[in-house]
Amino acid sequence: MRLPDFLFIGPSKAGSTWLFETLRRHPGIYVPPAKDIYFFDRYYNRGLDWYARQFAGADNGDRVIGEFSHDYLYSKDAAGRISRDLPDVKLIATPRNPFERAISHYRFSLRNGAKFRDFADGAAQNPAILTHSLYADALETYLDKFPDDQVFIAPFDRLKAEPQRFLDDLCGFLGVDPGQTDPDKARRNSAAAARNPWLARQVHRAANALRDRGMGAIVGALKRSPVRNALYSEAKQDELRLSEADFAHMQALFLPDIAATEGLTGLNLDAWKRTRLEDLAPRKD
Repeated sequence: MRLPDFLFIGPSKAGSTWLFETLRRHPGIYVPPAKDIYFFDRYYNRGLDWYARQFAGADNGDRVIGEFSHDYLYSKDAAGRISRDLPDVKLIATPRNPFERAISHYRFSLRNGAKFRDFADGAAQNPAILTHSLYADALETYLDKFPDDQVFIAPFDRLKAEPQRFLDDLCGFLGVDPGQTDPDKARRNSAAAARNPWLARQVHRAANALRDRGMGAIVGALKRSPVRNALYSEAKQDELRLSEADFAHMQALFLPDIAATEGLTGLNLDAWKRTRLEDLAPRKD
């Protein structure tokens, strides 16, 4: 029974799709067809035998096996279960500028059929828009349970600015040849808008139903098929403009957490602290 050697734990809207597509092309790495298996948070009752079957496609050699489930970062239950069942696993996290991540999460929800009056209403209806941009407590939960040499924390900014250097460091962490990655070949998860929001909501519900029935591989295959292009088109620049009150609320939440994340990880996050309201003006993600 083979279980993962590494887990991408989050957050969402921080390069997970691009990283998933890049690593799945590496001949020394196996990830299952379905991104977001959600075993340790949603489906733990299915048992380790079921979980192991999700990696049955791996070679019998010394191939490195991994899973991508970006909500693990925010689940204390998942952290405890992972530390108990996979004590030697390596963990990957790519925290993103919290202001930008929250805006990206909001726009993603809106483009896929959510009905929000404005940003404040979106955050009220879907608290994860803001709470999933808070990293310190979530990372501390994992760092308390795993030694530092098993945790790879690198900001999304670095992944975006220097993708090959980021991959070289990550491959070194995973113990595979960094020379076999090509950051330009992976599908980038560019901003997309539902052609029909009602239909997109039904497809999203159907995808969750498939996952609930243990058929996540089908979801993964559909995401890489022409079906996605039929449902989504490239998003046009939206007209979201944060109010000063929205931005002040985000600052009150995020700035203390950025400082705490710096203290916890040793990362220099000064650029995040300098985020201005005008930096979050309408643009494509």
